[in-house]
Amino acid sequence: MKPAKLIIIFWCVTMLYSPAIASPAVDQKAHAEWWLWNYGDYAKTKGQSDPRVAQALVVFDRVSRAADKTSNSLPRLAIINAKVMDVRCLPDGSVIINPKVLDICYNGIEAAIGDARLAFLLGHELAHLANDDDFIKQVKKDSEGKDTSSSGNGDQPGELAADVKGAMYAAMAGFDIQAIFQTQNNFFQFWTQMTGVTHPGTKKRAAHPPIQIRAKFVRHHMQKVFDRYELFHTGLILYHVRSFLDASSTFREFAKIYPGREVFNNIGSCYLRLALDKIRNEYRDDFYRFRLNTAVDYTSNAENMEPRGVTDYLKDEYISDYLGKAERNFVQAAGRDKSDASCRYNLSAVLILKREYARAQAICDEILAIHPKDPAALNNKAVSFYYYGKAENLDTAQKSITEILTALKTDPHNIELNFNLAALKQLLNRKTGAKHFWQTYIAIPNLPRDNFYDYAFFQLYGKLPPERTLAKKTTDLPKIPAGITLGVETR
Repeated sequence: MKPAKLIIIFWCVTMLYSPAIASPAVDQKAHAEWWLWNYGDYAKTKGQSDPRVAQALVVFDRVSRAADKTSNSLPRLAIINAKVMDVRCLPDGSVIINPKVLDICYNGIEAAIGDARLAFLLGHELAHLANDDDFIKQVKKDSEGKDTSSSGNGDQPGELAADVKGAMYAAMAGFDIQAIFQTQNNFFQFWTQMTGVTHPGTKKRAAHPPIQIRAKFVRHHMQKVFDRYELFHTGLILYHVRSFLDASSTFREFAKIYPGREVFNNIGSCYLRLALDKIRNEYRDDFYRFRLNTAVDYTSNAENMEPRGVTDYLKDEYISDYLGKAERNFVQAAGRDKSDASCRYNLSAVLILKREYARAQAICDEILAIHPKDPAALNNKAVSFYYYGKAENLDTAQKSITEILTALKTDPHNIELNFNLAALKQLLNRKTGAKHFWQTYIAIPNLPRDNFYDYAFFQLYGKLPPERTLAKKTTDLPKIPAGITLGVETR
């Protein structure tokens, strides 16, 4: 290769990889690497023996999952060695803090309160990122001489909005935000005492509102959420009386003010049940093939079936729509909490109904990576594996049986596992084994006397069980909050 070519190639590579030769329009301070390089990475130096570093990363992971995802960059926490207190966000999606911030959050206080303090601070910065209102853009405005103080309050509305969103993100991530915003000695007051900063800004304007206003504004919004909590309670009642369309509308209304993981999970559960009801009523062959674990928050039940016949239920416009909406809400819920199992039970059930068996198994594996013996996840994985083999002309029934037998060691009276084991034995024409597990199934203590029970009873005795007494269906519905119209899918 000629020397001239070597020079050209080296110049091109340098232009691509060297921040020093990058375009002047790109501010290096907009990237976490600049801060880590100039101040040092606390997590990799002095912070290696500081247990608060690992805890801060856990808190950030939880809060970032609850936060709005509008940035093109993945959120990242960087802890720099700066001695002066510093909390800021950057356009690359990073949030910068330093050991002084950890001191303020954790010193002399119980760990749960420290976590809540840090969660709020991180949530506040993530809110700035979600609102596309970051530190670097403000610096550029100031450097260009733009006067942003014409309104008299500078960035105060943006800071108040970030306070509210930050508190909301932290609450949705499971931190006790109420504890740090009591009327007396709230976190804003403590922050001011520790830093001496009340509402920093330039001589022209105060960037942050006074702490009294900030604390009052956050408490006011938290009270608004509490006042609307009746929506969540009403949604649960409507769900349990099988008014799934109305329940979904109620949960969606509550999500407007509190878009938490459990709310999206319950919205998805409503659409899943709507799809299951329509499949059961119009596409079944009089009995259910398998039982899959699904869950609405605070309760757990299971219902799934294998439709048979010439009609494909996925071509039904309503069923396809319900399943699509269910999937989107379960994905939303799962994205807000990587360790939550309930929304993943539901998501795997939806994917099996949509015949996306490999994806269903992957979702079950996410649960099993955290809880290796989770019987519900093992059950759903076994059923999805059976259907996967059936779709690919592979014999996977015995492997599914083995998975279920393994799960039964952990939970011998599990309703879904026992039913599915008997059903698989029957599919393989193993009559003795099927009979044994049908008997085991109907003998489970407190087993619901539902259609699954009727089917198992019929397999054993060739007839339906004696007529059971049905519970009287309630007609007393809760008071419906304003904005909800029963029987109508509100948007």
